[in-house]
Amino acid sequence: MNKKVSLVVSDLSGGGAIRAFLLGQVLKKLNYAIEIVGFMFGKELYATPPSGFTITSVPGGKYPGVLTAARDLLKKIDGDIIYAVKPKPTSFGLSVLKKFTSRRPIILDMDDWELSWYGGD
Repeated sequence: MNKKVSLVVSDLSGGGAIRAFLLGQVLKKLNYAIEIVGFMFGKELYATPPSGFTITSVPGGKYPGVLTAARDLLKKIDGDIIYAVKPKPTSFGLSVLKKFTSRRPIILDMDDWELSWYGGD
């Protein structure tokens, strides 16, 4: 049986969704089953996912409501491998919490230096 990878996206209504779709296509070619899970802070998906992808989202929101949404999303992550797309609290932070409760391996995808957008080195 093929291992399942859960791609955890910080906001499926933002640009990070495209990165997850690309990673998902690569993983499918490597014969992994995939699911894409994440928050939806906007009204709709940022882009149309490739066919055959399972997309699971929960509405995002402001604190403290996002904590309830995070709890709901944690329950939906069920891959053998957790793959956090970008080092953000709503992707990597959530993935770390899932790792602690499930003992599943975690991978962090960091395609650019996030702090560079804010003047960081």
